[in-house]
Amino acid sequence: QEDITAFHYKYYRPNNALMGIAGNFSKEDIVNRIAKECDTWKGNVITLPVIPELAKEEGNLRILLSDRDLQQSYMVIGQIGVPKRDSGYFQLLCLNTILGGCFSSRLVGQIRSEKGYAYGISSAFAFFEDSGVFYAEMQTEAVNTSAAVKLVLENLNGMFVGMVKQEELEFAKDFLANNFIFQFQTPARTVSNFMDLELYGMDADFYDNYLDNVQRLGREGLLVAARKYFTPDRL
Repeated sequence: QEDITAFHYKYYRPNNALMGIAGNFSKEDIVNRIAKECDTWKGNVITLPVIPELAKEEGNLRILLSDRDLQQSYMVIGQIGVPKRDSGYFQLLCLNTILGGCFSSRLVGQIRSEKGYAYGISSAFAFFEDSGVFYAEMQTEAVNTSAAVKLVLENLNGMFVGMVKQEELEFAKDFLANNFIFQFQTPARTVSNFMDLELYGMDADFYDNYLDNVQRLGREGLLVAARKYFTPDRL
């Protein structure tokens, strides 16, 4: 309890916080009310701990296996990704949509629909402040594990062997554009998205330019990004 109390006292300070508010209110009124309520909440000198950079080890595919006698396997394949402010953000969104980010993706089409190896399979990029994570995950019957994993790896390798098809690119761009509005479906989600821009050190016009950045994506640029970011020797 003492450790938790000390941590709260040290880091939960107004000069180390962001506040987002969404709703029907007067800006002047809400600012005055916050100032009044937080009058006794004082700042402090804060020295944040140094977080070591994630090691990007290269070499052979590393496998972590939980060897138990079960009827079903759960598999995650992944690697260290990039922060949200990375210049390849939109290329990665598009590549992932094609790979496993939607129901019409390659992974779903081959592993779920064609082979019937898994009911649910997907891939995603998680973008953070200083780094990120890429992963593909699925559940399958134990007897299908080897074949299913082989297909996932083949699809990952396929992303940087050749360019995506034009119809895949157009579908992915439409998918991202049509789903853009859902990032602002509620006031809470809207204010959270704009707080992320501040937290991650991104441009204030990020969402203003979002759709234009999606529409500018091309097959050649996606191949360059795939060869830069999809690294099978770091899985």
